[in-house]
Amino acid sequence: MVSVRFCVNFQKRLVINMGTSIAKVGIFGGSSPKLWCLTHIETIGIWDWKDGRNEVIFSDAQTLASESWNLDQIDYFVDCHYSREADKLWLIGGTNAGSLGYFPVNYRGVAAIGAAEAILEGGHTDKYHCVSFVVVKFAVES
Repeated sequence: MVSVRFCVNFQKRLVINMGTSIAKVGIFGGSSPKLWCLTHIETIGIWDWKDGRNEVIFSDAQTLASESWNLDQIDYFVDCHYSREADKLWLIGGTNAGSLGYFPVNYRGVAAIGAAEAILEGGHTDKYHCVSFVVVKFAVES
C-alpha cells in the first residue's frame, strides 16, 4: 500500500491511502478545503483536508468518464482543475487518439463523474501529458 503524508502547520498530520502509486495531488475548495489524488491506475480519491476523512474514491473513474460521452474510451487522466468561482472540480481525461474531456466530479451527496462539459478534439493526435489553465478577464469601458 502506498500512502501520502502531509504535515499541516507541523502540528497535524494527514495520512491518506490510495492503495496504489500516486500520480498527482492537489488542494481545492474554499472554507472546507479538500484534497484530490490521481493514481497511476486511473483512479481518483477526494479527502476532507481538515480531518483527513475520505469523501470518495472512484476506483472505476475511467469507466464512468468513458460512459458519459460518445467519443472513444478514456485511456488516461491528465489532471484535475478547480474553479473557485464555480466551486467545481473537473477531472481531465484523454484518449490515445488526442481528444480531451473535462468531466465534472460530484463528491457531495451522490458521488458521480458527470458528462463531459468541455471537449477538445481534432487538433491533436496523441496523448496529452499536461494541461495548463489561463484565465483572461476583460474589462469593458462604457
